[in-house]
Amino acid sequence: MEFTDAPVVLTPPPSRAGPLDTVSEYEEIESNFIHFYRSASISSALRDINSDEGMEHFTEVDVQDADMREA
Repeated sequence: MEFTDAPVVLTPPPSRAGPLDTVSEYEEIESNFIHFYRSASISSALRDINSDEGMEHFTEVDVQDADMREA
């Protein structure tokens, strides 16, 4: 479907002297995302969970829960 029967002439925008304004990719990405900051307490808590002792604890709890569901 055509909107007009009149001929259309496409013309480029006027030229500019010098380089075009640009935004670095980093600046563009930074402005599009919210930043989340970790505190030292969260980092240490995660470190404790990821330690061997912490993982053994979670594994034992998971196994016990699975045994209880089967019973």
